[in-house]
Amino acid sequence: AINGYATIGDSGTYPEYSRFITFQYEDVLTIVHGSHNLKFGGEFLRHRLDGYSGFPTRGSYTFNGQFTSQIGNPSSAASLADFALGTPSSITRAVLPGTFGLRKWDASGFAQDSWRITKTLTLNLGLRYDVQDPASEVHNRQSNFDVATGQLVLPQQVPGLPTTMRYLDTNNFGPRVGFAWEMTPKTVFRGGFGIAYFEDDNVG
Repeated sequence: AINGYATIGDSGTYPEYSRFITFQYEDVLTIVHGSHNLKFGGEFLRHRLDGYSGFPTRGSYTFNGQFTSQIGNPSSAASLADFALGTPSSITRAVLPGTFGLRKWDASGFAQDSWRITKTLTLNLGLRYDVQDPASEVHNRQSNFDVATGQLVLPQQVPGLPTTMRYLDTNNFGPRVGFAWEMTPKTVFRGGFGIAYFEDDNVG
């Protein structure tokens, strides 16, 4: 990469590939009893991500004119001259032996009641529970940063800490409340409130 000129060569991330597979199991039971429409259900997701990526596996050279300048103008960088002299401002290369794999799962369950209080008013009440497993690497080749010590923590280095490098959050209860009110045959007011939980990672 020469500043001011087109990049020479292929992208430094090649070769790379990734494959993402999700196994999904779910079921829902519906019970109608008088003015109540009850629903119960659950879902389990198993995520598998396999890939290979090392940036940049072929090497990356950057020339930005750090060591040369235009004649008569010392403040102007000459990146092409740096390239001709073979003096890059930075050289990077990474090697990743073999593939990597991430594994995680999500489980959830819910209960909901759609209650038709009157002919014009319907109330929805529900509760959802989510458990979202943080991703772990199949060969335990991941780490986490301990802000208290300023050190990297490796899998199984801390007693009781799982290979996901984070403790499982089991407090994800999400209530649901909604209503629909038919004020006139042509006018319906609807409203609702709910809390949802999502795992903050790039898998799943």
